[in-house]
Amino acid sequence: MLGAFANLGEKEAGLGDARCPKCDARDFVKVEDLFDTVVRRSEIAGSVSATPGIAGLSDEQILVKFRPPRRRSAVARTILVLAIVGVGAYFVYRRFGEVAGEFAIAATLVIAFMVFLTTTRKLSDQYYERRATWRKLYMCQQCGQVVKG
Repeated sequence: MLGAFANLGEKEAGLGDARCPKCDARDFVKVEDLFDTVVRRSEIAGSVSATPGIAGLSDEQILVKFRPPRRRSAVARTILVLAIVGVGAYFVYRRFGEVAGEFAIAATLVIAFMVFLTTTRKLSDQYYERRATWRKLYMCQQCGQVVKG
């Protein structure tokens, strides 16, 4: 609990006095803040503006280019594995009878569950890594160059 209060007064580390590698300007905006501003502005206006704004990008372009990463689902991979291993279980059931077939079906369900859990964990790790990277992106307000902070 004390660790949560230790960082209260600290300011987030930004780019400081860094210069844009493309145009040599010092005018940066955090991509996360820019995206939030455009979303708020489009919600208030009721539509997305197509007129050029910061760095010559319209609100529509900013929403497409700088959207935050999305979570991915493990369902498709699990269904694919379930179908492939399920076909094998069906053949075991037809070839060797009920007892072996029931063990094959149980093994199929266990394998599918393991694939689901490991895929979910992998996709979750990738999502949080992409989100952390997205939160550290800055854009030059002059030329639109994206820089990692």
